[in-house]
Amino acid sequence: QEKTQEEGKADETNKVVKDIEQAKPTETQNGYYIQFGSFSNKESAQELVDELSNMGITAELFEKEGVYKVRSNLFESKEKAQEIKATLVNTSYNDAFITQ
Repeated sequence: QEKTQEEGKADETNKVVKDIEQAKPTETQNGYYIQFGSFSNKESAQELVDELSNMGITAELFEKEGVYKVRSNLFESKEKAQEIKATLVNTSYNDAFITQ
C-alpha cells in the first residue's frame, strides 16, 4: 500500500519532532540550536512558535538586541543538530539553520 505524499510528510515531521524533543539542555548551556526564524516583532515570532507547536515541534522564542528568534531545544553537538536539520529538507522549514 503506497503512502500519499501528505502521509509521507507527516511521517517525516513525526521523526523530526521526536529527534528535536530528545535534544536536552546541557548544564553549561553550550551547544547548538536549529533556528527557525528571526523577527522584528514578538507577535510574528510567537506565531511561528505556535505553528511549530501545532506540528508537534518544540521551539522557544527569545529576544536578543530587539530581535525575536525562534529556535529548537539545545543540542550538545553540531553533528546532532546537523543531522536533525537534514530531516527538515522536505518541509516548509528547510531554510532553518544551525546556530550557537
